[in-house]
Amino acid sequence: KIYTLGGYDAESPGDLDVFEVFDPSTNRWSTPKTKGSFTPHGAFTANVVNGKIYAIGGFNDRGARGHRVIGDVEVFDPQTNTWSTPKTTGTFRARLLHTSGVVGNKIYIVGGTPNMVEPLAKDIVQVFDPATNAWSTPTTTGTFTPRSYLSASVVDNKIYTMGGQDTSRVYNTVEVYRP
Repeated sequence: KIYTLGGYDAESPGDLDVFEVFDPSTNRWSTPKTKGSFTPHGAFTANVVNGKIYAIGGFNDRGARGHRVIGDVEVFDPQTNTWSTPKTTGTFRARLLHTSGVVGNKIYIVGGTPNMVEPLAKDIVQVFDPATNAWSTPTTTGTFTPRSYLSASVVDNKIYTMGGQDTSRVYNTVEVYRP
């Protein structure tokens, strides 16, 4: 099944708490009843590890707390239709417009921006381990162009980051991170 979650509605405008499921075997959409809560937000990343969906980071422009960059991890378990927000250890530098990939059942967050203006200049790669709910920031070597709006693909346990932009230019580069 294909799960869609969150996003931004430019007509309203505002971030969405939409959660829908597409079943390719029936070509039908559904909106399952879920337990727990999912924060309306966009510009986040989501990955699947051990059958659970992990939504990380992003931006929320609705609610009592007002506009904010999100530093939480929200987890959806399709077996129980339940959302949860686990208590994490370590430090995650909250960001939006980032990308991610899964290697060895760990989620690698790459790039992004803390404030919609400037790309991250440090902590470009951070790792979330769903087995321990712990964040870490590995020491990296080589160079990475700090940018947002980038995409990533994992091939042979390497994370390929592509495209993106900073405050003054759009990139057509491909850079590789080897965990």
